[in-house]
Amino acid sequence: MKYNIVLMLFLSVMVISIPTSIAFASEDNGDDRYDDRDDDRYDDRDDDRDNSKSSDFSERKVRAETLGFQTEISIEIEFVSNTTDTNQLIDEIIDRFSLTREEVDKELKIERSDDQRLEKKFKVEIEKRGNISKVEVELETVIDSTSRGEILDAIVKNSQLTREQINEELRFDSDDSDSSSKSEMKSNSDSSELEKLRQENQQLRNEIKQMNQKLDDLQQIIMEQMKVIMETLKNLKPQ
Repeated sequence: MKYNIVLMLFLSVMVISIPTSIAFASEDNGDDRYDDRDDDRYDDRDDDRDNSKSSDFSERKVRAETLGFQTEISIEIEFVSNTTDTNQLIDEIIDRFSLTREEVDKELKIERSDDQRLEKKFKVEIEKRGNISKVEVELETVIDSTSRGEILDAIVKNSQLTREQINEELRFDSDDSDSSSKSEMKSNSDSSELEKLRQENQQLRNEIKQMNQKLDDLQQIIMEQMKVIMETLKNLKPQ
């Protein structure tokens, strides 16, 4: 009888303890599951932040192809900018396109040309979409040398672009309805033409001023010569 009572008490304790253990185990597993999901979620957020920071795409190629005693040098850049302002984009082109001799020496690839002739080319294209702009710039020119040192110097020299050079070749690849880009391009072109006319006008004024000064000097010489002639005639009259 005593053994039966003890056995029943033991079984009762076991029955009560098993659900409690299962409940605690389930609770612990649930916490781990939520912790894993939270970690994944925060990791995703970190990845998104990293991707947003690296949205600025940029690529540059510097190469040279030799043919006989000549070399075709080429500089290409392609980048995406978070602005659509043409003046800011031109400044960015000048900055990104400019190279030092050390940079050229590190990036330059020299190959033998498979073509029968070398080419010269310079183009600047801007594609505006929404609030961003995709920019492509390509320059090719030919020098009469195959020396690596002279190739490096030529690339550095040609990488120093000016606003006037860019404005002359600037093209916009956008929808026909994008009148703002066209008006900006026309405005830049008009500004360049106006500045050129101003310089020519100032040069013409300087030339006119110099001519007037020469005329004044000539007139003074003529007056002095006339005075000498009059004095000579006066002395030649009979007394």
